[in-house]
Amino acid sequence: MINFLKMQNDTLHDRLNIQIALEGVILDSIKAGQLNNALKTYKKIVNVYILNDIGNGCRLRCIKNHIISLSALINRMIIDIGINSNLLKIKNYKFLNKIESSNSIKDTIAIGEKMIEEYCNVILDNYSCTENILIRKAISYIHNNFSENIKLDDVCNHVHISKTYFCSLFKKYTGVCFSKYLNNIRIEKSKELLKKNEMSILDISIAVGFNNQSYFSKLFKDNTGITPKEFRKNYFNKYVYK
Repeated sequence: MINFLKMQNDTLHDRLNIQIALEGVILDSIKAGQLNNALKTYKKIVNVYILNDIGNGCRLRCIKNHIISLSALINRMIIDIGINSNLLKIKNYKFLNKIESSNSIKDTIAIGEKMIEEYCNVILDNYSCTENILIRKAISYIHNNFSENIKLDDVCNHVHISKTYFCSLFKKYTGVCFSKYLNNIRIEKSKELLKKNEMSILDISIAVGFNNQSYFSKLFKDNTGITPKEFRKNYFNKYVYK
C-alpha cells in the first residue's frame, strides 16, 4: 500500500517513477480488459497527480492536465494493438471537452473514471470476434496458472489452435509475445509478495512460477532496473519504516 503522506517528502524524480509505474498498471489492466484493477489503480494515481504539479499551482488544472495526458497514453496503446483510430478520436474529443468543462476536482476525477471504463469497454468489444475470444481465453488461462510451469504448448492446447497461429494472434492483440506476457505477470505478482516481507526471495520466485532464483532475479532486474532485494529494501524504506 502506498504511503501518500510519506510520498510528499520524496523527490520529484521518485514521485514521477511511481506515477509512471501506476500508469503502466492502468494501461496493462485496460489492455487485458480488467476494469476493476484499472479503476483501483486510478484511485491511487490521483493522489500522485496532485503531488506532481503540472498546473502552475492550480490543483484543478493539474488534475485536468494529468488526466488528459493519461487519455493520450491509453489512446496510443489501443491504437497500437490495431483498434479503429476513428472511434478513439471521437471518444477522446468527448472526454477532452468534458474535462475542460469541469469546474471541480471531484467532477474531473469522476470523468477520468468514466473515461477508463469506456476505453476498457472498447477493448472488451474488440475481443468479441472469434479470434479475440481465443486470446481472452488464453489470457484467462495464463492468469489462472502463471504460478505453474506452463508452456506455450499448454496454452495452445487449451485454446485448441496451432502454435504458429496462436503466436501471431497473441502478439497482434497484446503487443508482446507469450513468454514476455507470462514473465510480466509473474514479475508484477512478485512485487506484491516482496512488499509483504513474509517470504524469502527464493520462495517468492517459486510461488510466481520460476524454478530458478537467479533467473528470476535477472528477469526482475531487466524489467525494473533493480534486483528483488533492492526493490524490497526501497519499498520498506519509503513506505513502511519511518
